Amino acid sequence: MQDLKSRVIGDVRTTMLLVLGAVACVLLIACANAVNLLVARALDRRREWAIRGALGASRGRLLQQLLVESAVLAGASAAAGLGVAVLAVNGVRSYGQNYIPRLNEVQLSRPVIAWLAGLAAVSCALMFMGGLLSVVRGRHAQMDQTLRSAGRSSTAAPGTRRIRNALVATEFALATPLLVAALLVLASLDRLQRVDVGIDAERVLTAELSLPGARYPEGTDRRAFWERLRERVSSLPGVEAASFADSRPPNDAGNLNNFDLEDRPTPAGMNQPLSTWVAVSPDFFRTAGLTLERGRLLDEHSVRDNVIVVDHAWADRFFPGQEVLGRRLHEGGCSTCPWITVAGVVSTVKWTGLERSDEGTVYMPFVDLSNGFVVVRATGDPAQLTTALRAAVREVDPGLALANVATGEELVSESLATPRYLSVLVGMFAATALFLSIVGVYGVMAYFVQQHTRDIGIRLALGGEPSAVRRMIVMQGLRLVAAGVIIGVPIAFMASRFLRTVLFEVGSTDLVTIAAVPAMLLLIAAAACAGPGRRAANLAPADILRES
Repeated sequence: MQDLKSRVIGDVRTTMLLVLGAVACVLLIACANAVNLLVARALDRRREWAIRGALGASRGRLLQQLLVESAVLAGASAAAGLGVAVLAVNGVRSYGQNYIPRLNEVQLSRPVIAWLAGLAAVSCALMFMGGLLSVVRGRHAQMDQTLRSAGRSSTAAPGTRRIRNALVATEFALATPLLVAALLVLASLDRLQRVDVGIDAERVLTAELSLPGARYPEGTDRRAFWERLRERVSSLPGVEAASFADSRPPNDAGNLNNFDLEDRPTPAGMNQPLSTWVAVSPDFFRTAGLTLERGRLLDEHSVRDNVIVVDHAWADRFFPGQEVLGRRLHEGGCSTCPWITVAGVVSTVKWTGLERSDEGTVYMPFVDLSNGFVVVRATGDPAQLTTALRAAVREVDPGLALANVATGEELVSESLATPRYLSVLVGMFAATALFLSIVGVYGVMAYFVQQHTRDIGIRLALGGEPSAVRRMIVMQGLRLVAAGVIIGVPIAFMASRFLRTVLFEVGSTDLVTIAAVPAMLLLIAAAACAGPGRRAANLAPADILRES
């Protein structure tokens, strides 16, 4: 039993929550960067705040100016984001409608714009609170001390420095789980791409065909049509083999059927076993490149003999380590129907998705079905046979047309579309978060060098080594990053559990991936801090002391 909603939209809740969480992390990191910039700007304006306070400006007046500046920044950013969304939403719909159900219905409606306004207001509040601390701290300072210390070499109060450092650490704490999620999803996609579909996808061309009941009311009519079409398609130049099936790997399994084994009847009140059943013409196995492991394949006498062929996974599932040939079963739970006998075993093919476990497939004769797929094995590029295949169908019946024409490689690529789409989304957000975090730590260390120019100059003048100064700047930046990563790793462990439903053969707590992220972050952060460190090491002590 399956509810209609699940049937229509599938299991997209986890994917959407993952994307929403990534967006929230990026937004918080951007807000932290903005707060850091506003704090730095407020520190540079301490002299201005002091003079305005001395001239009678109230604290409320100063806070009002800060609030207006934060609102303008948040509003301008929201307006720019809305403009980008207007341009991008059509592209997102066209690119993702094959991967996310009903994505074509998404639009910039009033609720979306209202949410944008709310996020802008929250962002404004976050930035205002960050700047507020500096203003309040500046108002409590003595006027003469502020005016004397507001020169080029002045430094921020310890509390303010701690706030800025905490913001940088927070950025990396948020970026860590995002990067872990991105690497896990990419590793999962890599594993999926390595899965063996079980067919010769490089030389296979498929197309869907439906016979109208008005023109083909009887089974004999449909059987005659399929035979004429097979003969016509087989005679096309570049066609090595042609066949038919009612399903198409790796995602178009059209029949999930129950059955009852003679040797292992289902107890009363229990559900019968299920497996994928695929109707194929005798030439399908050669066309798709399946290997006969034992027994025999289907032929023109299979319907009369009432035999089927199963794959290796089916044999291992129901008769592990036993002989499966000659086993009998009732199809569809019909206890009065004739027994169906297993005549052969072939190699396993993915019919229900690359990520699904192999639960076995039963192959039965394709006889007089009204819907099916034409499966062609080409001697060269299968895509070049598309025009000839359409012409062959028109020759047999001018009133029919092929649909969903695709090569085997295109079918495999389509089956990877959803995990690839998720990888692109999460990867983009993770890269954005990493970039913003690196900008944040670079800005903090560059500002640190600017504020401590005189101290660094004195250190160099007293014989300090430039390499020691460079190392001091880099290590101070790495301490901030390490603090954020230490907080972010446990968050990544907890958050990665929500990825279990979208990962394939990759543990949600894969230690190698989770360990690789901190190492990568520290290396990238060291490179980002090297710029300010190099600038500090290259300062000329004499020039600095003369200007101080």
